[in-house]
Amino acid sequence: MRGLRETVEKLAKASRVRWYGHVLRRDEDDAQRKALSIKLEGQRKKGRPRKTWRRQVEKVIGGIGLREEDAFDRARWRNGIKLIHGRNEVNPASAVKWSRNRIKTRILLLIHF
Repeated sequence: MRGLRETVEKLAKASRVRWYGHVLRRDEDDAQRKALSIKLEGQRKKGRPRKTWRRQVEKVIGGIGLREEDAFDRARWRNGIKLIHGRNEVNPASAVKWSRNRIKTRILLLIHF
């Protein structure tokens, strides 16, 4: 039964990350996108802060080396989800494309500012 539990946990993590990428790619005015950045006011209860959905997702994507900006590169995001599943069939061509795009983005940012 232990193997089943690990499989279900991987599926849940991958589903959360997949949905998070989907929401990040939506328009800024979209209700789901706005809900990601809601800050609640007031004081929280005493004790350890509760685990939030977003913190759990950020922990998973940080663990596999993804960032929020990577959600717009669907091949990179999909490869990250495959890593969560434990599949080793990550497409190396998209990793090269990803690094080239990141270099181009950095150069453009340096030129722009």
